[in-house]
This record gives sequence, structure tokens and C-alpha cells, in this order.
Amino acid sequence: MDNLLKEYRTVEQIHRRAMYFYGPNTLLMQLFSGQFILYCAFTLIRHRHQLDPFLNALITIIASFILCFWTLSLETAGRYQRDSTEVLISWKFMKHNDTRQAKLMRKYIKRFQPLVVSARSFFKIKRLTVLKYLKGIVRGTFRALLIT
Repeated sequence: MDNLLKEYRTVEQIHRRAMYFYGPNTLLMQLFSGQFILYCAFTLIRHRHQLDPFLNALITIIASFILCFWTLSLETAGRYQRDSTEVLISWKFMKHNDTRQAKLMRKYIKRFQPLVVSARSFFKIKRLTVLKYLKGIVRGTFRALLIT
């Protein structure tokens, strides 16, 4: 059990250092991919008759690729958070040899936090982030079309 706690603490530290670099980049990728897909969708819907068929297909393919890539990235990060939470919950039901180990484990479980892909604790990716992202793309596209 002592090795388990040390290893989880090590994984936490590695995760914290990785999020120091990847967290802000994740936020920027969310911003730029969303804006790019909104622009592509608006262009394809509003100016589809003025565009060359090849350019129309190229914009569709690029926007679809970015949308699929970012949606899969968000889904993977959401599952990572969910699995991390489930691991910490499963530790509550572990069988222990003596009461000292059980007390120590309960104490450590309260201190550990689930691993979440985040940008400095104000942009945390969870399972619902994918749905919110897609909802924002659809809503933003229709709002842009209604405004112009």
C-alpha cells in the first residue's frame, strides 16, 4: 500500500508539470479551433454559391478534420478525468490487513485530487465539455447567420 501512495503522488507531480505547459495550450486550442470552425461553417453556408467547388470541399474537409480531432481530444481528456475519479473512489473499498493501513488510506484518499486536464483551474475538461463545445459551435453558427 505504501508503494501505491508514493506512485500516485509521483503521477500527480508528473501531471502537474505537464499541465503547466499543456494547460494554457489546451485553452488556446479550444479558442482557435472553435473560432476557425465557426468561420468555416459561416463561409460554407453564407457563400457556398460564390466559392469554387474545390475550395468548398477543401474548407469542408479541413473544418471536419479539426472538429473531429478536437472533439476526440476533449473526449479523451474527459475520460481521463472520469477514470481518475473512479480510481480514487475504488480505493475506499480496498481490503486492508490491519487498521493502521485502513486509517492511513482513508487519510490519503481525502488529500488526493482526481487528475484533470485543465488550464490553471479555470478551464477544466470533463465529460460534458465535448457537448458544450459542440453546442457552442452550432449556436455560434446560427447566431452569426442571423446577425448578417
